[in-house]
Amino acid sequence: MTNNIRDIAIDLVKGICIILMVVGHCVPTQLGISSVIYLFHMPCFFIASGFLFSERNLDTPGKYMKRKVKGLWWPFVFWSLIYLLLHNVFAYLNFYDSAYTVKEIFSRAIRYTVTAGSEQLLGGFWFLTSLLFATVVGYIYYKWIGFSNKAIIIGIVISLAIVELLCYFNINKSTIHLNPKDFAAVAYFLSGTLIARIDKKVFSKYRPVVVVAAIVFLALQNTYLPASLDTLTVASAIPYYITSTCAGLALIQLCYLAPATPFFKAIAKIGTRTIDILIFHFLIFKLVSVVVLYLNNEPLKRLAEFPVPQLDNNWLWIIYTAVAVILSYYLGQLIIKLKSRFAIVGKIVP
Repeated sequence: MTNNIRDIAIDLVKGICIILMVVGHCVPTQLGISSVIYLFHMPCFFIASGFLFSERNLDTPGKYMKRKVKGLWWPFVFWSLIYLLLHNVFAYLNFYDSAYTVKEIFSRAIRYTVTAGSEQLLGGFWFLTSLLFATVVGYIYYKWIGFSNKAIIIGIVISLAIVELLCYFNINKSTIHLNPKDFAAVAYFLSGTLIARIDKKVFSKYRPVVVVAAIVFLALQNTYLPASLDTLTVASAIPYYITSTCAGLALIQLCYLAPATPFFKAIAKIGTRTIDILIFHFLIFKLVSVVVLYLNNEPLKRLAEFPVPQLDNNWLWIIYTAVAVILSYYLGQLIIKLKSRFAIVGKIVP
C-alpha cells in the first residue's frame, strides 16, 4: 500500500464525510438520517488529519505551526470577517432575522479574530478551530511526551479522561477550548495517527470484521444512546468515541477498496476542498431556498429559517445537498484561478 493510495483513500473519506455534513444540515429530522450521520462524520475528519500526520513534522515545529495557522486560523478569520461585512446585506435579503449595529460589527470582528464565535452562515467553522486545537495539542504531545504507540494510547486515554471531567463538571467554554468537543478532537487526532501506524499490520487484514463492527456499534448507539460531538455526556462520551472511531476506521478500509471510477474520483476531489464547502454551503442553501419558496408560493421572509425552510417535502434535501456541494466546489475552483491570476488575491485570500 503506497502513500499515494493512502492519500487518495483519505481524500475519499473526507469527500464522503463533507457530503454527509451537508446532508445532515438539510435533511428532515423525521427521516432519522441526521442522527446516524452525527455519530461519526465529524470525528472522521479529525481521524483523517491524524492519519496523515508525518513524523517528519516533529523536526520542523515552526514550519508545522505556520502551516496550521495559515491553513486553519487565517481561513476562519478571513471568511468570518467577509461574512460579517456582508451580514446587513444578507439581513436585507431576508437571510437573517436582523441586522447588526456598527458597534456590534466591531465587537464581532474582534471576537472572530480570536475565533470566538462565527457568523450563522459559517456555522460549520467550529470545525476549523477544533481541528487547529487538536493538531497543535497533538503535535505538542508528540514532541514533548512521545510518539510511540504506547505514548499515543496514553494520550488518547488522557484526552478522553479530560472529556469525561468536562462533561461531569458541565464545563463548556468554546472560546478558551475548555469543552468536551475539542478534547474529543484531540483523542480522534491521536487515534488517526495510531490507526495509520498499525493499519497494514492489523486493520487491513480484518476489513470485514471492522466494517461489521462499525455497523453494529452505529446501530446500537443510535438506538440506545444517540449522541454527537455537541451533546457529549458522561454516559455517552466513551461509547460515542468507540462507535465513531470504529466507523471512521471502517470507512477508511472501505475507501481503500473503492474502484478508480469517475464517481469516486470526483468525491475524492471534493475531499481535497472540504473548506470550500464549509465556507459556502449554508449560503447556497439560501439561494436554493429562494427558488423553493417561490415555487411553493411561500413568503421570502422564510429565508431566515436556518438552515433551510421546513416544508412538507422529504426529498428536497437531495437537491439542497447536490447544489450546495457542486456549487461550493466550483466557487472554490474559481477562487483558486483568481489567486493564480492576481498576485494580490493570492496573498490575501486563503
